[in-house]
Amino acid sequence: MARGQAGEVCVSGPGVMLGYYGRPCDTSQALCDNWLRTGDIGFVDDHGYLRILDRQKDVINTSGYKVYPTEVEETLRQHPAVDDVLVVGQPHWVRGEVVAAHVQLKPGTRGASERELLLFCRRRLANYKAPACVIIHEALPVNEMGKPSRQLVRAQEEMTEQ
Repeated sequence: MARGQAGEVCVSGPGVMLGYYGRPCDTSQALCDNWLRTGDIGFVDDHGYLRILDRQKDVINTSGYKVYPTEVEETLRQHPAVDDVLVVGQPHWVRGEVVAAHVQLKPGTRGASERELLLFCRRRLANYKAPACVIIHEALPVNEMGKPSRQLVRAQEEMTEQ
């Protein structure tokens, strides 16, 4: 990719795996001409440093535009009432997906409504990157390591839809 242009991060070298044991199909998907496809999206900045934007599987495709959840999350974390946030793609019948922000507010915080957080994002992000909805949670779902989990948020959304 050209400098500054986002693409999948691939690595090669003597320390890179040879493949998955007994899983030739997985190996052929992960390795291409001795390059390991990491599943990360990144770019090389003006100083020659690799910057990771997000995981490829987490990128939201809304009306053909790519939205990196991390960028939306970093924007929402700038709001003084936001403690933590997870952004996921939510299926949409026209756009393919829309941006959905799941927010945990700081304890004792008042006055930070879904509408206020939406407006906060719309003033700071391109239209297609701004969340279509903000869902406020008492606590975001966490994985076994105690980290907020996009996978668990997606699972909660699926259960709510059913």
